[in-house]
Amino acid sequence: MVGMMIFARWMLGTKLGFKALVGVPRRGNVLPLAAPFAVLLAWMLASLVMSIAAEKMGKGLGLADWGETAVLYGGMMGVDVGFIMLMCCMGRVYFARRMRGFGLDFRHVGRDLWLGAGTLLAVMPAVLAMVSAVMVVGRLVEGDKFQMQENEGLRTLMEYPQVWLKIMVFVFAGIVVPVYEEMLFRGLFQSVIRRFVGAACGGWGAVLVTSVLFAVLHLPMHWPALFVLSLAIGYSYEKSGSLVRAIFIHSLFNISMMALSLAGG
Repeated sequence: MVGMMIFARWMLGTKLGFKALVGVPRRGNVLPLAAPFAVLLAWMLASLVMSIAAEKMGKGLGLADWGETAVLYGGMMGVDVGFIMLMCCMGRVYFARRMRGFGLDFRHVGRDLWLGAGTLLAVMPAVLAMVSAVMVVGRLVEGDKFQMQENEGLRTLMEYPQVWLKIMVFVFAGIVVPVYEEMLFRGLFQSVIRRFVGAACGGWGAVLVTSVLFAVLHLPMHWPALFVLSLAIGYSYEKSGSLVRAIFIHSLFNISMMALSLAGG
């Protein structure tokens, strides 16, 4: 109810959201258009190579399933951290005001945290509505046997009892993944797209394009909900210029979903 009230107030105050980004300045950058795509493709290749290597290592050491899973998550965490460092270097090189221009300004962490939490609270009813809509359509098409596609991290949390493995998944999905994905999608993709599309759709053009890209790189059944979530994160980054706030929103969402899964929600 609180989230719906916050969202309704925002809609009324911004003429249904269309005027929300009017006049927001662009983030000065000289980032090549191909750069975000190159980072994404390199990450996909590195992740594929790492997963194959982790599987062979696990089998070679004779590890149990949970051991192989731990090796996989450790490798994925290493890959993501490596690309986070790469994107930090790109922020310093390609953005005006370097890291602050990129959005990594830690002077207002407290404000970014509570405003990020408020943004997530406001958009969560719409995200859950998208999940419900997918379930309704799925059951109409497939009947009672329909099930939502399960995120790999959530499946791991539910399947294995090892506490340290659960902690590893929480750190990976709740911290490392949000940092990596927000630096890539908001920091790189949205910034370079905004430079080319300008004020299209009342300033929403770059947010919309980035949100489509963000959603389709996840599980198909999650597309509607993640598209809505991405709109909120993209708007927050565009409006505030803070990548820290975008990371907080993404991180709080992932952590809340994992907590609900562990609680049986």
